[in-house]
Amino acid sequence: MSRESVLALIKASETDQALKAQLESAEGPATVLEIAASKGYNFTEEELLAVMQEQQLGFAEAPVELSENAKA
Repeated sequence: MSRESVLALIKASETDQALKAQLESAEGPATVLEIAASKGYNFTEEELLAVMQEQQLGFAEAPVELSENAKA
């Protein structure tokens, strides 16, 4: 469930600009945990870091298609 809380916080920050600004200015995972807890989201630093890593890997593993010009 905590993984879902991290994802819910990320989703909420997509529509809540104040929350997004708070998270972007956080000085590390401990600050993110404090912000999250104040908004009712509960998870550990390890869960936060795991989801962040998954999200980055998801982008990094996306297939890249070359344009026609780059294939030549």
